[in-house]
Amino acid sequence: TLNYAYYPVFFDGYKYDRNEIQTKLAEHNVFARKYFYPIISEMECYVDVFYGQEFPVSIRASETVLALPMYADLSLEDVDLICKIILD
Repeated sequence: TLNYAYYPVFFDGYKYDRNEIQTKLAEHNVFARKYFYPIISEMECYVDVFYGQEFPVSIRASETVLALPMYADLSLEDVDLICKIILD
């Protein structure tokens, strides 16, 4: 099933990390959000449930994925702006 409600992007090995990209976008009033963050095993209510277990794939996703804005009225000009901010 496809989901067109989010546009998650991995910033893994890019010249900027996920947090830097989020900050750069916010400086231009473009609001993206951390995706898969925090992972469930790090939430206080589940710490005892997952104590001692490691989830390297989940941790990697929680540190590198950013959900970019995507909605029906998003103009091509805004898409171009988001891409320019990320590439610059």
